[in-house]
Amino acid sequence: MCSIILVVLVGLAHVRFPFLPRHLTLISSLTIGVPAFFLALAPNTERARPGFVPRVLRFAIPAGIACGGTTFAGYYLATERPTGGFADDSTTASLALFVLTLWVLVLIARPWNWWRLGLVAAMGAAFAIVLGVPPLRRFFALRTADTRNDAVALAIAVAAAALLTVVLRYVPAVTAKLGRGKA
Repeated sequence: MCSIILVVLVGLAHVRFPFLPRHLTLISSLTIGVPAFFLALAPNTERARPGFVPRVLRFAIPAGIACGGTTFAGYYLATERPTGGFADDSTTASLALFVLTLWVLVLIARPWNWWRLGLVAAMGAAFAIVLGVPPLRRFFALRTADTRNDAVALAIAVAAAALLTVVLRYVPAVTAKLGRGKA
């Protein structure tokens, strides 16, 4: 969903796609790949319930829209400043996407316990290490020179995380009412 939203917005705005493949590899590895491996192997005593696909879609669609919109907003605002180049702008987009997808990971990792929160913290720390170690930062083509753009990206991601949390809290109730014809 995130990719669809981002591609449509980039096409409508006539701007360059904000990511290189290595950006998406980094973000996907730290917010989807590695965490999914550990979360899928965790002990689970909950019984299977019907309605798996609708439950997943009620989470994935709002989260994907939020991630795509947040990424584009951060990137587009960064491209409006003539001082930065593509590396600065794509770093801003990467930062916005990573922060919001890390929050999505926090939401997915419920019920929280010490190792689940530790997993989220480890993924955040790994991203911070990539940003802080020059050879890793160069390898992933990230450039943190424009602190204004990065601060704006963080603000957008935090606002989107708050909005997403509210939406996810009320979407199941609204869709349940719609499903029963009580809209």
